[in-house]
Amino acid sequence: MTASPGGSCHDEFSFALATIVAAQQKTISTACSLLYACLQQRYSQHEKKFAEANMRLTEEYKRITEHFKDLQAKFSHFQQADLNKYQAVSHMLLAQAHFCLSSCVSSAADLSVCLLVCLCMCLAA
Repeated sequence: MTASPGGSCHDEFSFALATIVAAQQKTISTACSLLYACLQQRYSQHEKKFAEANMRLTEEYKRITEHFKDLQAKFSHFQQADLNKYQAVSHMLLAQAHFCLSSCVSSAADLSVCLLVCLCMCLAA
């Protein structure tokens, strides 16, 4: 069997075309691999940067939360202390008013004078 002159040229052309296509595919494959490696490295860098930022923000959040809890405790303490002091002063003034009123009523006959004296004594205290 002899090969026709056109067949051998066609085979050479097909082989050359296949070689060119294979070389182009290899070039594209290499470029894609390099691009993938570059993108993977960039992703790793960004991931590391965001993880560090997340850790920093988490620590700052914990610190601020602890500070807030501390302020809440202090506020509650002083609120209770102020309430206790207010109640103590109120009870003291009421005791003075009762004493004033009872001493005034026993010594004076006019109730309006007693109330006025009590009021003046309470305001002076």
